[in-house]
Amino acid sequence: MIEQLETRFREQEKNILLPFKEKAWQRFKLMGLPDRNNETYQYVRFRKLEDRPFNFSKTSFKSFENHQILISNEGFLYGTIPGITILPMVEAASTFSTLIQNQFNRLIKEEKDPLALVNSALYDDGLLIYIPPKTILDKPIEILIESKDESTLMPRLHFFFGAHSKGDVIVRYKGHKATLFNGIDFNLEDNARVNYYQQDLDNTGWLFDFTRAYLKRSSKFTSFLITNGSETSRFDYRVQLNGEGGDAHLNGLWMLDQFKETHIHVLMEHKAPHCQSLQHFKGALNGSSRSSFEGKIYVERVAQKTDSFQMNNNLLLSNGAQAFSKPNLEIFADDVKASHGSTVGQLSEEELFYLRTRGYSLTEAKRLLTLGFLREIIDKIELEELKNEALESAIRFG
Repeated sequence: MIEQLETRFREQEKNILLPFKEKAWQRFKLMGLPDRNNETYQYVRFRKLEDRPFNFSKTSFKSFENHQILISNEGFLYGTIPGITILPMVEAASTFSTLIQNQFNRLIKEEKDPLALVNSALYDDGLLIYIPPKTILDKPIEILIESKDESTLMPRLHFFFGAHSKGDVIVRYKGHKATLFNGIDFNLEDNARVNYYQQDLDNTGWLFDFTRAYLKRSSKFTSFLITNGSETSRFDYRVQLNGEGGDAHLNGLWMLDQFKETHIHVLMEHKAPHCQSLQHFKGALNGSSRSSFEGKIYVERVAQKTDSFQMNNNLLLSNGAQAFSKPNLEIFADDVKASHGSTVGQLSEEELFYLRTRGYSLTEAKRLLTLGFLREIIDKIELEELKNEALESAIRFG
């Protein structure tokens, strides 16, 4: 695997982004590929990945009048949205040189995930999406990341939301048998509001997704993940609350069957006082599926008056399913309200019996209880279309 990645790095075209990519590649080489000795990857079975071919696709760009961005092995299609700047990263690195340089230097310096560094070092190009101050998006920005073969895709998207701006971003993954390393960065200026939705309902390949969010004063970032898993999928979140009054809510739901896998890693960094964060992830597992959750709330000494909560609940619907959970706290401030927890369990026999006495069959009773478990996350989704899609998927799963 490392040899194929090395070849890919050496074959890249020279452009304005190459110095940053070289820095990312050198950091990756120092870290090396993750294995089971790496705590954040200990449940990912890399042996299966080593046998996969890495057939990289060439990125190209086309634009059209729409709020949508399509990323596939055939290139990028991106919409022209009035008042919004969307540029390929090579062009953005010249037009917004200071902005891009500061962003890349921070990403490379602070990145702790070796595969996120692979994305930073090897992506052909990416997109900068700049939402000016006080802009309120009337429709979501929709992104479809799709591969129609076994290509390896490494897209990169940088969102910059100006002060007092507000918008929704939807990312849908349709990977088939692809290997996808996807990086999405969010920068929120003062009082910006962003709702970020990830929908992964038709993916049978390998997906490594890296979300990075940087919040300034009184900004709010809310994310929702709905996934059916894949051969292996891993979602990595790193959120920095850098300004006083920042607010971050991360929500996730996985519904796994057969031999599918999903792994979640979260690092929530409180770097300013009077900030709030909430993490709530739920998983329902059937067949021989596997999941893992590892989350950390990190509170720096300066981050007094922090209010933070983290919870992971897992429902095992078969004897072959496995769920691993490891929430934890690392706190250096002394005026903090923080808690965390996790549960792994099965359907309640008493609740099943109660529903059976009311005329439901055993299958119907299990379906109702499973749906009730899943709906706590689904009901938080504000966009009706996505809420209905998630509910339909949950009903089919149950």
